[in-house]
Parts: sequence; C-alpha cells; structure tokens
Amino acid sequence: MTDLQDTFHDDLDFGHKGEEVVLQYIRTKYECAVRIPKKFSDYDIWIPEIRKSIEVKYDVRSNDTGNFFIELYMSGKPSGLLSSRADWWVFYDGNRFYWIELEKLKQLVILSSSNWIEVQPKGDKLPKKAFIIKKSLMDQHSFKNLF
Repeated sequence: MTDLQDTFHDDLDFGHKGEEVVLQYIRTKYECAVRIPKKFSDYDIWIPEIRKSIEVKYDVRSNDTGNFFIELYMSGKPSGLLSSRADWWVFYDGNRFYWIELEKLKQLVILSSSNWIEVQPKGDKLPKKAFIIKKSLMDQHSFKNLF
C-alpha cells in the first residue's frame, strides 16, 4: 500500500473504533442499535426502536485544540454535514459525548460562518472545506447524553 492508502485506512479504523464506543453506549438502552457496515455516507448508527440515525465523529485531537472539525465539502461536492441524513450527530472526544440534532448543528455553522477553513489532511488527494466549532460552544448547544 502507498502512504496515502495507509493513512486513509488508519483514519478509517480509528473512526470505526469511535463508532463502536458510541454503539456500545447506545446499546445499554437500545439493544437493537446497529452500526452500518461499509461505506454509507448517510449515517453511522441506526436505532430501530426509536427510528433514529446517528453520525459519529471521533475527535480526540479536540482535547488539544479545543475545537471540533466538521467537514462540509470534499472534491468540490457537499460532504459531511451538508450530505448527512442523520437525525443526530455525536462528537466523542475520548472522554465524553456531545449529542446534537442535525438541524441545530447546521444552525450553529451558519451563525458562526467565520470559522470556515480549507485543509488538505494527510492522506487526502484534494483539500476539504470544513468548519471549526469550539467545544465550549458545542457544550452550550448539545445535550450531554442520549438518555
């Protein structure tokens, strides 16, 4: 594999570990919850008991930066927040969960539009347009736990 492929697969494995932690938390109340396998961009977890979907963002780097990274565009096409069909997003920093409804998150991005950036993460062929949101702002607008 090339370095680019190695980085992509490392990032993917890391993200799946975060999804698994969130899934196990959800299963303490909703035992039928499942992680969606393979590449499915609409959401990561489905909870059939309440018919809700969840997008998981595992961001331990936020503990150093104080910010969460939210992708908006990749290769010039809407991605991340702009393509998500999840009911809720959960940001997991390795210590705690920040739960927020998709529409509320979109409102925060619009209200804080000066925090847009363009980056080319290691392992990506093209730059991404993203949004940086302070964890303190996310804390004000998210609920602490799903239940």
